[in-house]
Amino acid sequence: MSEEYIRRKMADSLRIALSTKQMRQKDLAKMLGTSEASVSRYLNGEGIPNAITLMRICSTLGLSFEYFNNILEGKVND
Repeated sequence: MSEEYIRRKMADSLRIALSTKQMRQKDLAKMLGTSEASVSRYLNGEGIPNAITLMRICSTLGLSFEYFNNILEGKVND
């Protein structure tokens, strides 16, 4: 799988999770202690969070780290 596919798949999943939790990227950035620009890059598929940030995102949004790890390893298909 291409890096672009992985970034897009992760971005889609994060946007859905934010919507489900009725959170804005500004809220997530504040809870993570990071910039809105960083969160924007994750949500737009322009970047991939490092493992520690990804664990914080999962914890904050109540998501499975394993699911996102599988995306990174190319084990999740459409």
